[in-house]
Amino acid sequence: MTGGSLHRLPVQMLGDLVSPRALERILQDAAQARGTSIEQLEVQVLEDILKREVFKRLQLSVPAPLAKKRVSEVLNELMKTTQERQLPTPTISSLLGLEDGARRFTLYFDWPETQRLRGVLSVAKQEEKEGRDIAALVLEGQNLIEVMDRRLREGLVEQAQDLAELKATFARVQGMGAARSAAWTP
Repeated sequence: MTGGSLHRLPVQMLGDLVSPRALERILQDAAQARGTSIEQLEVQVLEDILKREVFKRLQLSVPAPLAKKRVSEVLNELMKTTQERQLPTPTISSLLGLEDGARRFTLYFDWPETQRLRGVLSVAKQEEKEGRDIAALVLEGQNLIEVMDRRLREGLVEQAQDLAELKATFARVQGMGAARSAAWTP
């Protein structure tokens, strides 16, 4: 479904409750009220129209719970449709993201995740050269980067806790050394 045909989905799915012409008119009027055309409706705007204007119109012919249920079904289908359309297609920019992640974690070469990311990146480059689909490899690489980010954040929290303990211990013992050294004279 193309961007200009998003409005057709609610018309198709709700055409049994309200005439398709009436639904198109509602969508067109609502789009114009928002300063756009029916063909240029964005998903968020269409969602708002469905929840407001279309829902109100449906309540005139069917009970409110049924109207709500049917609008929810349309919204779910709309989300599925737009998510399928927006699935990231692996491109060189996907590989660049993985390469950036691999560079960020270069210092952590002993982590198994870092080693795995390098391997995934290498295989992905090779597969891309051969014209094969690399979506699964890119996804695995992104997951590895997320795992390493989380591991790094956890390590920083541990270091902050250790540093706080060291500071507290130093504050407790700091006066002990100074009192003895001042009293001791050769």
